Amino acid sequence: MRLNGNGVIKIIFYLYGSKNKASELMDCLYAILNGAIKIALIGLVLLPGSIANADSRQRAIEVTQAGLVYSDHLTPPDMQKADPVLLPHHWNIHGLYGSAWYTFTFSPDSVTLNEVWAIYIPDVIMNAQVWLNGVLIGSGGQLTPPIARQWHSPLMFSVPTALIQTDNTVHIRVVAYTNRHAKLGSVYIGPETELQSRFTADYFTSVTLSIISGVVTFLLAGLLFSIWLKRRESEYFWFALANLMWCVYNVNIFVHNLPVKEQFWEKIVFLSSGWLAIAIAFSMIRLDKKHYPYIEKYLLASCGIWNIIIVFSSEEQMFVLFPYWLQFCFVAACAGIAHLAWQWTKNRKKQNAIILFLIFFIAIAGLHDVAIQSYWIDLGTGLWLDYSLPLFFLIMSYLLVSRFLQALDETECLNMELEERIHHAGKLLEKNYQKILAMEKLQAITQERQRIHRDLHDSIGAKLLSLVYQSATDEHETLARSALADLRGVVQHPPKSINNLSDVVYKWKAECFKRCNEVDISLIFHVYHVPADMLFTTEVTQSIYLILTEALSNAIKHHSSHTITIVVRYRLNYLKFTVKDQSDYSKLKQWQQGVGMHNMQFRVKALNGKIKWQGTHTGGQVSWIFPYTP
Repeated sequence: MRLNGNGVIKIIFYLYGSKNKASELMDCLYAILNGAIKIALIGLVLLPGSIANADSRQRAIEVTQAGLVYSDHLTPPDMQKADPVLLPHHWNIHGLYGSAWYTFTFSPDSVTLNEVWAIYIPDVIMNAQVWLNGVLIGSGGQLTPPIARQWHSPLMFSVPTALIQTDNTVHIRVVAYTNRHAKLGSVYIGPETELQSRFTADYFTSVTLSIISGVVTFLLAGLLFSIWLKRRESEYFWFALANLMWCVYNVNIFVHNLPVKEQFWEKIVFLSSGWLAIAIAFSMIRLDKKHYPYIEKYLLASCGIWNIIIVFSSEEQMFVLFPYWLQFCFVAACAGIAHLAWQWTKNRKKQNAIILFLIFFIAIAGLHDVAIQSYWIDLGTGLWLDYSLPLFFLIMSYLLVSRFLQALDETECLNMELEERIHHAGKLLEKNYQKILAMEKLQAITQERQRIHRDLHDSIGAKLLSLVYQSATDEHETLARSALADLRGVVQHPPKSINNLSDVVYKWKAECFKRCNEVDISLIFHVYHVPADMLFTTEVTQSIYLILTEALSNAIKHHSSHTITIVVRYRLNYLKFTVKDQSDYSKLKQWQQGVGMHNMQFRVKALNGKIKWQGTHTGGQVSWIFPYTP
């Protein structure tokens, strides 16, 4: 996923969860970004102009030779025994603090009235004081401990026209804190208008860019640390720490007056530079989710011991310990980078290749800076690492934030899928719940029916049986036996959820035979093509049974023959029942429809079927038909 405006908003919502806070942070970030772009554009405009002016200046004088005397005098000393040196010049004497005086002369071609000249020092370590013809022109700040630190900032001093003579003598006092790095670069003297553009460009590249990179890396550290607080993935923590350590080290570039003692400040700077390398080493390892507990614990414990030793070391001891501390951290960083390269040979990840490519150029910048600080070369005032490392942090942070956004997108997709699954499961649960409610309702109905069945059997059944034995006529006895058979049918068939029609039909057949035998009637019962797996619910089978028993009761009631025929047939997805006999049904049309016939019609209609009565003087039948689809 690309890191765009939507990605930034998504990160802010994820980290802070508030629309108002997100809006305020976005406004702040855009303001900072616009300011940074404007400063960068100004720098791009000024930089070519300054280079052109530097190349085109004709009256400015570049001083490359001077006399040198090591002296702690507060005013220019006797320079008759000065040693000739070439500028830029590095010097080193015994002791932590040192002072050296440089002197040279210049003769301007012409000086216009009221024209302001200037002396420009683009490179000095640590601070400088300038005298012209025995008059103090200016200094970069305090020259006694704590010394004002101008080691990364150009200095320019205006020279009043009245002080400029035909032959002029300049004395420059250079004061250094760590004498191993004491230096005076080339000096330029000329009209202030000619030197101002170069000073502006050099100040932008040396100081302003350092401030911008410090602010940017600090914001990146805060962003990565916020992500780590949410996700607890250690690569974000370690790279946030690397950004923070660079911010601390970067402050040393543009801070002139120290807020604490020099000794304490130097310890902070060197410890932060070492922890910068350690944090980068851990970041490289964590990029592929690798952990080496024993090695990491040993490394962190060693760093802790080193820090304790350095913190409690004396002023002279700390400068002896610093190189060993930095070498230890440098080896750790190289090990982390080597691990990343080894992982890349196995997985060929594009991200790892980009990081290794960046590290290659950082290594070149580091070799360049080592060559400058070892005095092997002198290619200007800038150290390349001051510019390449912020770029490395910016690109690395971009890669990490992009990976975080990708993980955030994947999480959103998984959340959406989870929501869909939860919604589907909720529907399934609701469906099952409704089934459970239906089952509970059916169970309650079944229990109630069983209770009614028991009551019917124990009360009405006993009375009907008594009525059978006490009947005065055969017709009454037949009617009582029919009612008793119907009651037995209801009682002996408790409701079930599903019934197989084949099984139920044969039970009905047995009951019908029993009823006919009781009244000396012969029964013929045929079943044709009824599938063995034809299933009906309890309500359907009970309705069919009641229709059948009512039809049989009517046939028995009006019988004048000795045979009743019942036919059950399944054909073309229809189930048909027929009950017939050879009695006289010539007056069938004159019959009044009673409760029994009405109930039969009602039950058949509930089955989406039809019922029909037919009769003549030689016989009659009732048949009903209803659909059934397997």
